[in-house]
Amino acid sequence: MTGSGKEQYGYLSGRIRAMELQLLDSTRYNRLYEARSVEDVMRVLSESGYPQGGEPEDALAREQELVYRLMRDQMPENDYVDTLLLLHDFHNIKVILKFLSPWWTQADDADDPEYPASEDKSGGWENPASQETLPEGGSELQQNLTGALAGLVHLFLQPSLIDPPVLFQSLTARQADLIPDWAWQTSLKAAARYLKSYDISDIDYVVDQQAWQQVSERVARLNDPFFTDYMRLRVDLINAGLLMRTRQLRSDQRMLRIALLPGGRVEHEAWLGLYEEPIESISQFLEKSGWPALAAAALRYDERGGAAGFSLCTDNLLIRSVRSARWSLSGPEIPLAYLIAREHEIKNVRIVVACLRNGISLSQARDLARDRYLDWR
Repeated sequence: MTGSGKEQYGYLSGRIRAMELQLLDSTRYNRLYEARSVEDVMRVLSESGYPQGGEPEDALAREQELVYRLMRDQMPENDYVDTLLLLHDFHNIKVILKFLSPWWTQADDADDPEYPASEDKSGGWENPASQETLPEGGSELQQNLTGALAGLVHLFLQPSLIDPPVLFQSLTARQADLIPDWAWQTSLKAAARYLKSYDISDIDYVVDQQAWQQVSERVARLNDPFFTDYMRLRVDLINAGLLMRTRQLRSDQRMLRIALLPGGRVEHEAWLGLYEEPIESISQFLEKSGWPALAAAALRYDERGGAAGFSLCTDNLLIRSVRSARWSLSGPEIPLAYLIAREHEIKNVRIVVACLRNGISLSQARDLARDRYLDWR
């Protein structure tokens, strides 16, 4: 971004610097880990600028929505936040398609070569030809839509570029004109793939591929070093997790090829080449890539709690990657880093609340806590 572009962020950057002081510091985190009730949690949240009243889960959801809306309203360029919100929309598409899938019937062209079956080792189904429209769900589905939408609300990520009820109406009533073409085409591709395999995970694979392809194109257009580095790192860490998970589940290499996301710095062939390698080789690769903590976590992946530890390391790498924004005077990196920091903080609080709700020792919440953006406080 040019200097003149950064100057547009002067007011917002100053405002964000003041807001950063409301991020949970070590004292407030200690109070969370000593909480005896959700009321104790709410008191800490209220002191940290979260919406008051109700349950902690509601306050966290409202705060996440408010932060996104603030950034979208105040940033001179909406494209940064819209790129992040795009991932919420693709998540919501998956929620709705999975709800619809039990009502869909077998496609008549199940043997059509354009739709290679799951056993096809060509791996060519990543971009399946889409149907002309979504399959019908029948009258029984139509009679259950109102209640179904209410039952899905808690699964939607908000805010989003497409209002979830509008997305729900579009996909259930098969009204393409209600949503952007990228959302409709993604839904068609995912439905087409599912009707060939009847494997619900294929919906995830197709939607995730389409999502990150869209994201990588938007990131390239923005051409901002801070945002590019963050999003590419995010893809690389997701792909590292996919490598570890497919190995643990003893899926074959073809499933890893299907699942790997576009837009990272590490080439897909590098991840695929590690699939058959011993875990020590994977660890060495991660260390050479600049992720020593992740390399150590990989060695423990198959142990109890190893997958959670690996996920913790990836989140910590992401929050550490945005700390460079603390030394910027102005620019999009300052509000973006705050948004990311607040999201990581929300994840930490949710872990505490889950432990309290389920009678689990808060020492486990402390062990799973993600690093703070302002680690000096």
